[in-house]
Amino acid sequence: MRGWIPNREAIRYITVRRRVERLLSLLRGHSDVVILTHNDPDPDSIASAWGLAWLLESTIQCRGAILYGGMIGRAENRAMVELLHIPLKRATTADLGAGKPVLLVDTQPGTGNNILPASLVPLAVIDHHPLSAGTAAVPFRDVQTRLGATTTIVMRYLWAMSVEPHPPLATAMFYGIKTDTLGLSREASRADALAYLYLHERADLHTLGAIERAQLSRDYFAVMGRALRRARLYGNVVVTTLGPIGHPDMAAEVADLLARLQGAVWVLSIAVFGDEVVLSLRTTSPDLNAGEVIQRLVAGSGSAGGHGPAAGGRIRFSGSPASAQNRLAKRFAEIMGFSPSDGRPLI
Repeated sequence: MRGWIPNREAIRYITVRRRVERLLSLLRGHSDVVILTHNDPDPDSIASAWGLAWLLESTIQCRGAILYGGMIGRAENRAMVELLHIPLKRATTADLGAGKPVLLVDTQPGTGNNILPASLVPLAVIDHHPLSAGTAAVPFRDVQTRLGATTTIVMRYLWAMSVEPHPPLATAMFYGIKTDTLGLSREASRADALAYLYLHERADLHTLGAIERAQLSRDYFAVMGRALRRARLYGNVVVTTLGPIGHPDMAAEVADLLARLQGAVWVLSIAVFGDEVVLSLRTTSPDLNAGEVIQRLVAGSGSAGGHGPAAGGRIRFSGSPASAQNRLAKRFAEIMGFSPSDGRPLI
């Protein structure tokens, strides 16, 4: 396997191996750990957590329980978990209070997108998103913002320790990198490409196809229809309000679709899930940063995160859901510099 890796990349694995050995040394003596993803985990979060669990089991015989908060709503993500038999479960308060070391994957302390209690310092953080202030107190930190997927970080760990991913894991990890980098077209590094190609050779492509073509419910099409009917155009900006949705990922699915509109540079999808407004922001320009804009939009009244082309946030509200959505739409108009009354319908 190492002969397949280009020489200059192989040299980097000396440093990576030392990093992994430090993590393993912190875990020696523990037979069980908790590996916690961000809420409503996406394929990159799920795959990197599973890859890390496989690494720990293969090297120091440590069992990693993969936990998440929220729900797995997107049809493809549910199919990924079911068809690949990924051992993860929704976390409870008791799971995080059992005294086991906690490893955060694809998320960080204090970001508001995970269920880690504020009083609990995780033993490790492995992520590719911008560094959070809460990560400073974590004993083991590996935050690599130049990489397009957290799964790539974990794949480098496996390479460094000569651990081969089994076919279902390889399939999950390939899909994790593929979705987070849009097939290497979005914020992908050379390391992402190497991992992508390596995993493609080992993935079960038949099962991958079934995951990517997962069947969709009638509710999915109902929400999509509502989103398209409500979408308004403000020059190169698209804003839509979805109203109540069955799972938070639906806001992102709408934003991803509308980002394909010819001429669109910014897309904001606003929805309601429970007592929260869910925001999903996209930009098609490599020179713009959705993460910075979503932080301004949330303005400390909720949680938000993301990077260059994609970001999301949540804000708890009281009163009318429609009023809450409209307030955020107006706030976004102020940030973008257009008048809410100037919009024209998409269809």
